[in-house]
Amino acid sequence: MNYLPLILMVVLFSCKSKTHETSESLNRFEAIDVKKKDILLNTSLSNVISIDSLVFLEYNNQSIIGEISKVLVTKDRIYVFDRLRSKSIFCFDRTGNFINSYRSIGRGPKEYIDILDISFFDEEIYVLAAPERFFVLDKDLDFHKSIDIKWGEEVPFVHPGHHHFTMLNSDTILFYHPTAYYHYYFYSLSKEAFVSSQIKRRGTMDRSNFSHLTKSMSGEVFVTQRYNDIIYELANNLFLPKYFVNFESPMSESETKQYIDATPYTIFNYPMPHQMYNVRSFVENDSYVFFNFFYDNMLHFYFYDIENARTMIIPQSINNDIWESEGFYGTYGHYRNSLITLAQPYYLIDNQGDMEFELPDDFTYASNPVLVFYQPKFE
Repeated sequence: MNYLPLILMVVLFSCKSKTHETSESLNRFEAIDVKKKDILLNTSLSNVISIDSLVFLEYNNQSIIGEISKVLVTKDRIYVFDRLRSKSIFCFDRTGNFINSYRSIGRGPKEYIDILDISFFDEEIYVLAAPERFFVLDKDLDFHKSIDIKWGEEVPFVHPGHHHFTMLNSDTILFYHPTAYYHYYFYSLSKEAFVSSQIKRRGTMDRSNFSHLTKSMSGEVFVTQRYNDIIYELANNLFLPKYFVNFESPMSESETKQYIDATPYTIFNYPMPHQMYNVRSFVENDSYVFFNFFYDNMLHFYFYDIENARTMIIPQSINNDIWESEGFYGTYGHYRNSLITLAQPYYLIDNQGDMEFELPDDFTYASNPVLVFYQPKFE
């Protein structure tokens, strides 16, 4: 990881306006080098990560999780969001004991057809749902209040659509919009209106998802985009470039244009790009920088050791010798310096004789997925 040279701005100073603006931005942020030589192809998972803890989520008639979409962790709670199967939010204590769940399918004031995203702020859970629902739950998932978001012609509510959001403070919501002219919009609760738009959309397939919008424990908000190598950080209600991902084998301009201009029909006729692209799930803490990206039709995980300036990249197909699953799952959340991934019950049960940790007595093939809190090992 190295700072782009200051001379870049000077060399391009006399160029046309668009190039000049780009050079000023590039001068201000840091380059992250992603090279094929740093991909660890002949190693095992136990050599590159250390397990901080395993959380066995209690399994009962009220806490049956179908598929985990997102995990939020606070000092005393774990919230599991299952968007696709049960369309529910589950609340557990930090050891996995079940506390409550919220599932209210319907069209009433406290009900929804689909939950789109959740965010935690100031001891409350904020929920974006369809059709045009935005409501607040307390820390134990009891209903608190509804909020009427003033969607309009410029920023319409779209369903089905992958809206995502995060609470920036007690008054401001940052929304990602799946189809509007810009990617991100600020909404003021006190003004009851959208007050700012950020990052212009590049094409039809220039979409995002919840893992492109991440918030650190200390409140920093980072944004990545599917076909863009810039990582943005929110500062003073503006998204400013902070990192430039310097891919060794990036998608070419023509490949990017072809892909983002494709219609939903023709996109299925194109092969997946083999070049590196799609930075997401960006996390920065005191020890390391982390993100996912795609390369050679596979998800890869990038880790950068801040103190010792070391890079490590592992493919999803890495030999998982810790719980003997087929490869390594993506990242579903983070807490302090730990990242969170999943281990499925059947892998743990089938291979428990080879593992260094014990399973609960009531753990079965039907149990909920296990949350794995881990950190990279730069050794």
